[in-house]
Amino acid sequence: MKIFESIWNRIKSKIFYLNVILIFCLFMFFGTKGSIQERLELFTSFSMETVRFLIRCIVILFAGNIFFLTLFEILNIRPLPSDQLTQTQKKNKYLIISILLFFLSIFLHVIKRWAIDRFPVDQPDIVYFTLTNIQGHVDKTIWIEVFAYFFICFIIFAALYTGIYFYQKKTRYYVFLIGKKLKAGINFLFMLFGILCLLLTFTDVYRDLHCYDYVKVIKKYNAPPVDSEFYQNEYIKPEYNNIIFPEHKKNVIIIFLESMESSFADPQNGGCMYKNLIPGLTKLAEENINFSDKELTGGGIDLAGTGWTIAAMISKLGGLPFNLLGDTNINRNRFLPGAITLTDILHQNGYNQRFIFGSDKRFAGRDSLLETHGDVEVHDIEWYKMKGLLPKDYSVFWGFEDKKLYNFARMELEELSKDSKPFMLGFLTVDTHMSYGYQCEDCPDTESKPLRNSIICADRQISEFINWCKTQSWYDDTVIVIMGDHLFMATKETNPFDSDRLITTHAEKDDLEGMDGNPRRWIDIFINSQVTSEKTNQKNRKISSFDMFPTILSAMGCTIKGDRLGFGVNLFGTEKTLCEKYSEEYINTKLMERNRQYEEMDYTPEERK
Repeated sequence: MKIFESIWNRIKSKIFYLNVILIFCLFMFFGTKGSIQERLELFTSFSMETVRFLIRCIVILFAGNIFFLTLFEILNIRPLPSDQLTQTQKKNKYLIISILLFFLSIFLHVIKRWAIDRFPVDQPDIVYFTLTNIQGHVDKTIWIEVFAYFFICFIIFAALYTGIYFYQKKTRYYVFLIGKKLKAGINFLFMLFGILCLLLTFTDVYRDLHCYDYVKVIKKYNAPPVDSEFYQNEYIKPEYNNIIFPEHKKNVIIIFLESMESSFADPQNGGCMYKNLIPGLTKLAEENINFSDKELTGGGIDLAGTGWTIAAMISKLGGLPFNLLGDTNINRNRFLPGAITLTDILHQNGYNQRFIFGSDKRFAGRDSLLETHGDVEVHDIEWYKMKGLLPKDYSVFWGFEDKKLYNFARMELEELSKDSKPFMLGFLTVDTHMSYGYQCEDCPDTESKPLRNSIICADRQISEFINWCKTQSWYDDTVIVIMGDHLFMATKETNPFDSDRLITTHAEKDDLEGMDGNPRRWIDIFINSQVTSEKTNQKNRKISSFDMFPTILSAMGCTIKGDRLGFGVNLFGTEKTLCEKYSEEYINTKLMERNRQYEEMDYTPEERK
């Protein structure tokens, strides 16, 4: 009974409850899932989930504390009287070091979990190329969340240090006596335990963030280039004289919808959702031309080097994967100048070309891609601010929301259509970007997952824009191409689907491995195509981003010698696509192999001489 009486006396001490409060703060912010806003919402909107969380925290906290108190009693651990200590033993340098070690350990754990929730960390190619090519504005919520986590950790551990420091100063507890003879400095033990925690944290982070895969990726992309037989046989270099435009050239509007999938429809319309979140797009697909992997609405897959925005742009506009190392691309004013893309071809044929971004055009070198190829006029958030069309300090999400983007697109089209030259207008939406999308004032609030509300809103916005286009005098003379730039980069935390089976990350693929098992597709729609739907082979196709390059030109009425450009195939023709000829695994391996053929495109023909 004496041991229980002693434990009870310890429980009544103030330091016990200080410990409970501090650890509870850690659990409150880091023991739940979601963004900081969602974690706080758990407590502001009281529910059964809140009750279960509180009960779980209380049980874990009290059980852990009682375990250590019991251990202290069993081992007869007690503080040594202060008058038996030297001045060295009273110094708290080990306490400072130990608190810093605990802080670093917890902060790394928190950032690891945040990274797993927010980014496709198990897809090292995408993360590596994105991080080594960052330029321009990044979603400001990323930095806000990192700073918030750092600040919360700092406050908690500063409070912990202050509490222990003053407690030791008041009680003069600096050294434990274990049994009768063994002395152990409390703060020194703290430091040893902190070192152990940090080592375990490094091990945990290395495993959960797939660091070994990143090492392999870095080695692969820094290996010496080789001659690629695959590139020699399958890549068809575009030649201007092999592409014949019709006498009356059609305008073209190219719309990249951020992370937009045909999978966001319900199964009855070719998707994977419990209900159709994109009724407007599925209707447009049915009424116009949609190249699909099935009889219903579908689209294309992400091959290696095509699954993020800048990679989607170069693959859909140039028939090439993104395979540029950061040190050869970032901070440069050109982008694969030896390649020929859709915008080069349109420029050669007298088109006025303009592209709109609702963010910083410099991000990942998007401006370099468009300005290198066809001298496209690029308008981004800074351009609209400079023109007085946005307040100087305006910034939401990645820049400005899609509601404004569509209004600017209407304005740009009204201006372009006044010129006698044919035009190309392209733009990229952003409100459906990972992790949770952006919900503007017009978005519904009917879905439990925020991204679903953004998808519904994006579907309504594109439908309204197309309906507006139909009322314009230039509509009949204009081909409109709508494409999801790539699949949504879902994690377990940000997954908009009902099942985690559809995340298709490396650890979750299972039977979804490969293009035949994975039902998810980015959407493609061709409106006002000069090739009618009766003459095409639209359904049950295996297509990729590369095929959009020649297919857009064909939809504009162009004749392409051989029906192939880059790695792409004109889907209006009879040629088989890469995905219809080879397995996805084989294509991905060959595409991303570092090779001389690709690296030669990083130089102009004159420079290669």
